[in-house]
Amino acid sequence: MVHYNVRLEFGLHLEKPIVLKTAQRICQLMENTASTVLENCEELLAEENLSMGSWKQKMGGQEDREEREKNQEKEDSHNLVPPAPQHPRRNRDHNWKQLGTTECSTTCGKGSQYPIFRCVHRNTHEEVPESYCDSSMKPTPEEEPCNLFPCPAFWDIGEWSECSKTCGLGMQHRQVLCRQVYANRSLTVQPYRCQHLEKPETTSTCQLKICSEWQTRTDWTSCSVPCGVGQRTRDVKCVSNIGDVVDDEECNMKLRPNDIENCDMGPCAKSWFLTEWSERVSVPQAEIRVGISRVTGFP
Repeated sequence: MVHYNVRLEFGLHLEKPIVLKTAQRICQLMENTASTVLENCEELLAEENLSMGSWKQKMGGQEDREEREKNQEKEDSHNLVPPAPQHPRRNRDHNWKQLGTTECSTTCGKGSQYPIFRCVHRNTHEEVPESYCDSSMKPTPEEEPCNLFPCPAFWDIGEWSECSKTCGLGMQHRQVLCRQVYANRSLTVQPYRCQHLEKPETTSTCQLKICSEWQTRTDWTSCSVPCGVGQRTRDVKCVSNIGDVVDDEECNMKLRPNDIENCDMGPCAKSWFLTEWSERVSVPQAEIRVGISRVTGFP
């Protein structure tokens, strides 16, 4: 009994809301105990202008509210997504460490590579997920040179020029330079640096197609008539540049030589031509010689 009085008296010097709440709890527990405790409760309640009946009513409503709040909290606790597990002391236990570099961009002639940073445990240096480290503290990879030795020189071969002739054998040319790659640039160097390699040809023969030409294979024939105007012919063939006779269409018809032409043997003359006498013919009283005369001429 005294114990409860002491608690009530101890609470009198606190703020009224705290005192009232403390008194309400004790009075609730000691409602059926000695009358002295109840009297103390009534005195405290009187200070707050509350009667015992109204206090009980108030306490009942408060208990209902508290019960509802507890039930709501339980229901909310079931619906809430469990919080994600916290990572172990990131900043103290883990840090970023360089673990190698990327592959060099070239095999020679100065390439570039970048360091690779991973999240590791400070003590064991074991690699862990990057989420264990502070992403804001991750170093920025910076470019580093690699494979600085020069690349071997090589012959850089250009394109062939156009053939010097449209048909038949012609000539074409191309440019051949000794070059060397460094820092992603191709540089022209002295030819002696490529002396370990056979230099490609810079000139070559070319032939787009076989050329054909007209050839006169024979001289003119004799005139077809002894006098007057006649004709004469000759043999004209289309011949390829290797000596084969090909179709006339392979040669330029506009340049084809004539293979027939007229010939003038001069005017034809008209004159008498006499033959020899024939044998004697014996007739009575006379001896007669018979001859035949012919007139031969040309129109």
